[in-house]
Amino acid sequence: MKIVIIEDEIGAQRQLKRLLSNVAQNHEIIAILESIEEAVQWFETHSTPDLAFFDIQLSDGLSFEIFEKITIQCPIIFTTAFDNYAIQAFKVNSIDYLLKPIKETELAKAIQKFESLTYPSTTLQDIAQLLKQPKLSHQKSRFLVKKGQQLLSIDAKKVAYIYSEDKITFIQTANGRFPINFSLDDLDKKLSSKDFFRLNRKYIANYTAIQKVYKYFNGKLLVELLPLVTEKVVVSREKASLFKNWLDD
Repeated sequence: MKIVIIEDEIGAQRQLKRLLSNVAQNHEIIAILESIEEAVQWFETHSTPDLAFFDIQLSDGLSFEIFEKITIQCPIIFTTAFDNYAIQAFKVNSIDYLLKPIKETELAKAIQKFESLTYPSTTLQDIAQLLKQPKLSHQKSRFLVKKGQQLLSIDAKKVAYIYSEDKITFIQTANGRFPINFSLDDLDKKLSSKDFFRLNRKYIANYTAIQKVYKYFNGKLLVELLPLVTEKVVVSREKASLFKNWLDD
């Protein structure tokens, strides 16, 4: 999803970018424009984005003037500190109207509305394309590990967490840890997303191993695992919202 932001306040730009990173998957902000003149010039010389966010009051006038100068074909989400432009906003191709300061929940609803309007259903062409795609590898349900001279098959659901240490990947269970010949990136694709979550570069955790979650600085989260881990296991600010949604599933 390619997004253009028209906003002349640096703080508002940063806030919207941060919120989008939490609620919009696979998005790319391809331009941030700060005036009517700059917006008109950009839309005249670039391909139409999938979605645009328009602040209403810009340094050189109201963003409605953009529609008088050029044709905007993409859906628009208006953002403003004022509620008296709503009727005017919906006379153009607006799908939502968000009041500043923007709430993450309201932005998430607006993105969902955009996606439902843009991708309303699966067509026969979509189905045909999916059938052409290679089948995904099966979900991993067991690990074969070595304990002395004995080979053990461990149910994936009994794995508390998986982590990397000195370029070796280990699974941790209640009975100890075992090295395995998989990378965390591989396992992130193979394990059940309902049961396991990639906390950071070093840890993938089973839901059952998560004992406590604490708020950490700069919007990060601190996770306490069982069996206990001596180092701090931190979820980044960018992943914090996804992690909380996963816990609330």
